[in-house]
Order: sequence, then C-alpha cells, then structure tokens
Amino acid sequence: MASLYQRARSPFWWIEHVDAAGARRQESTKLRYAVASESRKAHQLRDELTARERAQSSGGGTSKEAWERWVPRFLEQRYGGSPLTHQRALAAWRNLEAFLRAHEVVVPRQLTRQQIRDFIGWRSISQPEAGTHKAAKNTALLEIKFLGIIMHEALESGFCAHNPCLKLGISRDQAKRKPKITPKEHLLITRALKGEPEWMRISYEIAWEQGCRFSETCLPTSDVDLARNTIRFRTKGRKESVTEFPLSPRLRPLFERLRREKRKATFEMPAMPGKAWWFFFRRIGMAHLCFHCTRVSFISRCYENGIPREMVMRLAGHTSTAAHEIYPRLESSGDLLQEMRKLM
Repeated sequence: MASLYQRARSPFWWIEHVDAAGARRQESTKLRYAVASESRKAHQLRDELTARERAQSSGGGTSKEAWERWVPRFLEQRYGGSPLTHQRALAAWRNLEAFLRAHEVVVPRQLTRQQIRDFIGWRSISQPEAGTHKAAKNTALLEIKFLGIIMHEALESGFCAHNPCLKLGISRDQAKRKPKITPKEHLLITRALKGEPEWMRISYEIAWEQGCRFSETCLPTSDVDLARNTIRFRTKGRKESVTEFPLSPRLRPLFERLRREKRKATFEMPAMPGKAWWFFFRRIGMAHLCFHCTRVSFISRCYENGIPREMVMRLAGHTSTAAHEIYPRLESSGDLLQEMRKLM
C-alpha cells in the first residue's frame, strides 16, 4: 500500500507507492505537512494510490468503491438543494475522511463498528497531521450521523455487507443552556457589528427582531410584504414551504433600503457563517453567547411583555411545546413575584 513519510530538511510530504508499471517509487508530493489543507490533500493522494494498487493486484481498474469516487457526488445530489445543510455535510465528511485516511480505511467494507466508536475519542484531540481540530462529543455524534447516511448509500450500492453505524447506543452530552442576551450586551453587540461584514449586521438585526434562526435570515426580499407588514420564512422541518409571520415594525427601514437597492435577497450566504459568529463573540469578550441566543432572547422578551404562550409559539414557529419550553429565560421580576404570591 502507498504510504506517506517525512524527510529531514524537507517541508514536504514524501510518498512511497507502486506505479502502474509495477515499480516501487519514492517521490515528493510537493505538499507541505505543516499546512493542514495540504496535509489533507497528501493523505487523499495516498488513498487514491492505495486504491489503485489494490485494484491492480486484483486485476481491475481503479476501485469504484473508494470513498473519493462516490461520496462527494452523493452528498451533492442529496443536499444540493439546501446549501447550508450541504456545507455541514461536507464539513463533517472532511473530518470523517481524515479519520478514515489515518486508519487506512479506503473502502466502506473495511469500516468496523469499533472504529466508529474510536472516532469519538479521535475527534476529542486535535490532529494537526490530518488537518482536524478537536471537537466535542456531540459534534462527533453528528458527524457519525452523516457517516451512517453515507454507509446506507454504500450498503444499497453493494459496497459493504452491513451498516456499522446503526444502533450504537451512544447518548449525547446535555447541551449547555443558551443564555438570554441582556440589553447591555445587545447594545455592545450592535456597536461591534458596525465593523463587521454587512451580512452579519443584517442577519443579527432580523434574528433579534423576529426571533428566527440564522438560516431563515437569508431570504428573498420578495418574501417581505411591506404593504401587509408580513414576512415569510422557510422554517425548520418545512423547507419546501413558507410560513407567514407579522413583520417587526423596526425592520421596515432595513427592508425599504434593500428594496430601494433592488436586492433580490437580504444577503449572500457566506461560507462557514457559524465559525464567523463563533470568532466574533470571542473577539468582543462574549464567548458565552452564540447567534442562536437571539432566538432565546426574543422568546423571553415575548413572555416578559405578557404575550400568551400560544401566541409566542406561533411567533417563534414552534409546533411542539416540548421544544418550545427550553427557550424562555425569565427573571424573577417584581411582577412575577407578585403573581407567585397570589398562589400562596
């Protein structure tokens, strides 16, 4: 099998492999091992050469079962209609592919159940040579979920005999409770956003006023009806249809400007927006916050202003009370304490 190695006084990965003529060769990949993206390409090259060697030894051509031969196309066909989900799937696959390379799993039928369990521990540690950063257990489990979908396709394609990702029985860690953004924090955030890209300012303003998710802030301007004061979102779990909500009066100036500028959408979806927000909140000293805290804050403000639960659920686009009840963050204000005293 092809193998990578490092040479003294050389910044590049070197590779040893058997060429098409059957001769063993050692040569530089011209890919630097200190650069994560180039290390990833070097490992991909090793996998391709290994697959070719195995195919040659069995008398066939390049293995059609090798991951790189079919997984990218499968993810494009499955998630191409949803850009954000496609980005998440590709990001997950990059980390999964790095793990598979490190463990010399070239085709699906080589993958074992124990290797999938090992993946969780592997992801908890930074892997510079593989080009991956450490991740929490829940992130690893989400990536395993994508791997399970990929392995199901491999099973249906005859590339493996079973799907080792099924019924692992590994529970998720309880996620940290997202806090409400305080008025003071909101003021500091809006000031800091003046120096950030426009898409960040627009998405934050819409989410703060409407309580929607980040993906819903990137919408066609035609989904806003200023005459009727309504806005339509493609809500979670219902991406094929739109749901209409009342438009916050504070957002009228924004959408009037976007309409004057003849914008077709609120903004163009950037690459890896979640990472941009992650770095933003740390730069301004608010690492305890994330973008989704805008939704927590909106729902909490609704309750603080006396809006009934049924109406709050409709404004938030929630159909499940179980999902809805994890959001409110209510203070023990004088009014609430007064209401509590009525029960005593």
